[in-house]
Amino acid sequence: MSTISKPIDPPVISLTSTGVIVSTPSLPDTDIVVAGDPVSFTLNLDITGFPFIVALLANEPVEVRHHVVNVENGSRFTLGPFPFVTPSPITGPFSFITGPFPTGGATQFPLAAGDDDALYQVFTEFHFTVPGAKEISAFDDRVVAITTA
Repeated sequence: MSTISKPIDPPVISLTSTGVIVSTPSLPDTDIVVAGDPVSFTLNLDITGFPFIVALLANEPVEVRHHVVNVENGSRFTLGPFPFVTPSPITGPFSFITGPFPTGGATQFPLAAGDDDALYQVFTEFHFTVPGAKEISAFDDRVVAITTA
């Protein structure tokens, strides 16, 4: 699992991310989900730098998407785009939450056919949507397992 972001140009401007947290009602921070539990994704971000530059990125539209690959059969789908707005003012770390998404059975995250689990690779992308700021972005690569109880 890895997380990358851009720009990283301290002290002028930096977008950093601690990555995506996978959570369910029964387990607040896990990449292993019990089938039937809905799953949510929390993308944690921080924008730091010169205050007047950070202020330019406050209250701006952004999008989050999750590109999902079923490792066992190769099928792919995308969740989103989910529109958000950055906080105003930006005074510290912030996050965007997507979901909950159903798991198990005939859902977006089903178990593998004839198996009691499933393995997914989830690529999360975040970027600003206004012209001139679209390159300000973060990406996360995570493995999520869906298993029976």
